[in-house]
Amino acid sequence: MKGETIYSRKFPGSRGNHRNACRFDLTNGFLGITETNPSEPEHCERVLLSPIQVKALLTWLKRRGRT
Repeated sequence: MKGETIYSRKFPGSRGNHRNACRFDLTNGFLGITETNPSEPEHCERVLLSPIQVKALLTWLKRRGRT
């Protein structure tokens, strides 16, 4: 359905990313990634990838044997 947003559960981070948790959302092919620091939950970082960028990311990961 156009305009419907699907949200993932929250995934915990690890020592390598300062234990920042993240969650994903998908709307019309746009992938949103929101990362939060457990010690500052009110502050978050957000990235929004276009459908072309999502495809490029998946291709890049596949080439490296990461998917």
